[in-house]
Amino acid sequence: MAGADAPYLRKWRKRNPGKAAAYCLAWRKRNPRKVVTYSRAYKVKHRAESVVLINAWRIRNPLKHAAHRSVAAALRNGKLIKQPCQICGSLIVQAHHEDYAKPLKVVWLCKPHHVKADARKRMEVK
Repeated sequence: MAGADAPYLRKWRKRNPGKAAAYCLAWRKRNPRKVVTYSRAYKVKHRAESVVLINAWRIRNPLKHAAHRSVAAALRNGKLIKQPCQICGSLIVQAHHEDYAKPLKVVWLCKPHHVKADARKRMEVK
C-alpha cells in the first residue's frame, strides 16, 4: 500500500479538501494513541525550531506576552477565576484581551468564540 504522501493521494486531498479533512478527523478519533505518540515524537524532533519561533513571537509581541503571563499568574494566585464563556456558557474557556495594556481585564470565551472575537478585532484594525 502506498504511503499517505503518494502523489495520487496528494492530488485527491487537493481536489477534495472537505472529504480529506473529515477523513483525517475521523482517523484521529479512531486512533488517539497513535496521534499522541506521533505528536510527542514530532514535538521532541522539532523542539529547537519551536523554541526559535516562540521566542521570535515574544520579541514581536511583548505586550501580548506580558498580558498572557499576567493572566497565568493571576489564575495561579487566585486573583482571577475562570468564568463560563460569556456567549455560550461553555466551561472550557480562554482569556480574551480587548486591550493588552489592561492585562487583567479579560473576557472569558470558549475557543470558537475567542477565534471569532480575534477575527473581528483584526478586521477593525484594517
